[in-house]
Amino acid sequence: MQPPQARQLILDLLHAPLTRAGQTPHDQLDLIDAGILDSIAFLELLSTLQDRSGTPIDLLQVDPASLTTIASLVALLTTPE
Repeated sequence: MQPPQARQLILDLLHAPLTRAGQTPHDQLDLIDAGILDSIAFLELLSTLQDRSGTPIDLLQVDPASLTTIASLVALLTTPE
């Protein structure tokens, strides 16, 4: 998945929580610290991203705490050409 497509997928999935929180998305927005997602919603987001992108997410290989920004999620889903 290319970065623009990954970012759009993430923003689509976060639209409702971002709106409820009154937050404008930006790459360094920490979704947990800003109160947009709690830990359960974050894990659900990762699962949905994996399903929709087709990119396997192995939480044993990646620290979930390092994936809490939009930019880090985009990097996770981005595959090099």
